[in-house]
Amino acid sequence: VATLSGHTDWVLGVAVAPNGKVVASSSTDQKILIWDIKSQKQVVEIPDRAFVDSLVAITGDGKYLLTSDAGNLLQVYEFDPPQYR
Repeated sequence: VATLSGHTDWVLGVAVAPNGKVVASSSTDQKILIWDIKSQKQVVEIPDRAFVDSLVAITGDGKYLLTSDAGNLLQVYEFDPPQYR
């Protein structure tokens, strides 16, 4: 069991990549953080993208990260952090 510290407010959603190497988290601090599971370190920060109702998901093929915002928009990011390869 590990604690990943980096968000400054409530964590709303987490998603583990299909290969099990990274996890994404969203929070009411309005950040999406990408974590390397093995090292337990934050490797990417996407600021100003998570809101009170935001969840986060990674597609089954591991190519895209999806999140929503307060305006009911779905945001799609290409997902390819170095730790994922």
